Amino acid sequence: MTATVPAMMLWGLPQDEPKPKSTGTLTSGSITLTTDTPEPVNPKGPYGERMSVKRFEKALRVVIDSALTTTALDTAHAHAHNAANELVTAAGDLLGAA
Repeated sequence: MTATVPAMMLWGLPQDEPKPKSTGTLTSGSITLTTDTPEPVNPKGPYGERMSVKRFEKALRVVIDSALTTTALDTAHAHAHNAANELVTAAGDLLGAA
């Protein structure tokens, strides 16, 4: 994390947060929405200007969110693996008892 946050601040975050824009139409009780999200723009200017408190906070949130999501997925995978092993063991016990 120590290297990731500064790297995100310098190169990994877009210059500005994309601001999606939705437009829609209502016809015969049906709503149709279209959302356009502009492409992210790489940051410009000297590296020193990119090292701001605002970019630090955003980079830290992205890195922590990524770490927590990965940990949650790993935990869910481990639980699923353990449950599958228990099912296999139970099935083997049932077959052995028959």
